[in-house]
Amino acid sequence: MTKQDCWVYVNGLLVHFCSVSAPSEIGFTVSREIVSPRANRLSFVLPNALSPSELKLGDDLRKLGLAFVKLSAAQA
Repeated sequence: MTKQDCWVYVNGLLVHFCSVSAPSEIGFTVSREIVSPRANRLSFVLPNALSPSELKLGDDLRKLGLAFVKLSAAQA
């Protein structure tokens, strides 16, 4: 089964890693020390993205990562 590694960073610091092979919900906690009182940057790194062509799912050659249906944040 094909999987997509997902590295999650907040303000440049690694806060979560997971491998996704099916639609799923990803949840994680971010330490209060990492969060800035002003702007924050949430980054997702998907190093082994594949194209639909590589997966034999069509002719599309673009490297695609995860499709986000909903992205939310809450204070714990």
